[in-house]
Amino acid sequence: MAFRVISTTFKFVARLRFLRALTAALAYVPQLKRLWTNWTTRPAVLLRLETSRRSAWELPDAKQIIEYEFTSKAGLVDLSPSFYALEDRAQAVRAHAEHSASNLDNPRGGVNVDVAGLAGPRPKHTPGETEFAFTRDEAHRELRFRNEGQLLAFVARIVEAGEPRRVRTTREQLLDYATERLRVDDREWAIACRDHHKASKWPEQIEKLRRRRARGTS
Repeated sequence: MAFRVISTTFKFVARLRFLRALTAALAYVPQLKRLWTNWTTRPAVLLRLETSRRSAWELPDAKQIIEYEFTSKAGLVDLSPSFYALEDRAQAVRAHAEHSASNLDNPRGGVNVDVAGLAGPRPKHTPGETEFAFTRDEAHRELRFRNEGQLLAFVARIVEAGEPRRVRTTREQLLDYATERLRVDDREWAIACRDHHKASKWPEQIEKLRRRRARGTS
């Protein structure tokens, strides 16, 4: 009898542990599903942020765009450029704000481009280098080109497509987005604006914009 009680108790405990483990695992299903979708599907929007101050994506010359947007100061062409996979163009401000807050102490807007659907390398999910989970872990992609010729042909297709491919963001939009995230106590933005050597300068820029608007000069 004692053995049977012990055996029953052991089975009950084992089942209870299994159910707890299963419950814990199921909690991660939505996240895993989202990551799997990101890895295996082509995004609705694939955004390349402007990296120069020259509005290069409005130029008609693909070679000049590569010089401004894909070439380092050392003269090396980046054949694995970064993009952000987004659900729609409305997320462009978020992606640009998070990217800028991680790299610039004074944000600026730009003429960006959406390359989703263009013939080219398949987007590869890779870790980004921002302070924010969305643009670091979820949305960051790379397109890996075989050589400069393939990149040139890709940029030429963007140039040919013209204005419909351009996604414009402004400095005011980026600061307004940051303002709203801070207003709702977004933890990532609060930490970045407190501790990060670039983003910590944004509250000052936000305040300057607020004052200009109060004076009616923005």
